[in-house]
Amino acid sequence: MPYEIIYQNSKGVLITNYSGVLTDEEFRECAAKKFSQREITKSYLYSISDLTALTGFDVSTEALKLNAFESKKVLSENVSGFMVVVASDGFMFGMGRLWAAHAEGNSDRVHVFKTRKEADAWIEQKLAGVAGLEGTLIP
Repeated sequence: MPYEIIYQNSKGVLITNYSGVLTDEEFRECAAKKFSQREITKSYLYSISDLTALTGFDVSTEALKLNAFESKKVLSENVSGFMVVVASDGFMFGMGRLWAAHAEGNSDRVHVFKTRKEADAWIEQKLAGVAGLEGTLIP
């Protein structure tokens, strides 16, 4: 299985780490597992999908758009949560941007970064303005 889903309930963080070659079927399977957990998706502070350990990305634009549609539904239910994709590979970064455009357009709640360091810095900035969330970022 080229993905691992981690939910840090005490911190309100949903992390998906991908590795190896991700196929269309595996991407859909992972999404179904995450989106079926509506109590989690309604309440998390942020979600990180880290694609940096992928060696291949064989996911169709159709699957990407369906995922974006589900992500948009999650964002409508979780009005304070946000989503981050980390993709260092140029092609995967571009696919992440396509997903982001369909998920939330130009919103400040969905971002794609090339490094986890950039993503973490943005998350820290987002959380800095919210009282009581110090130390929420997962290293």
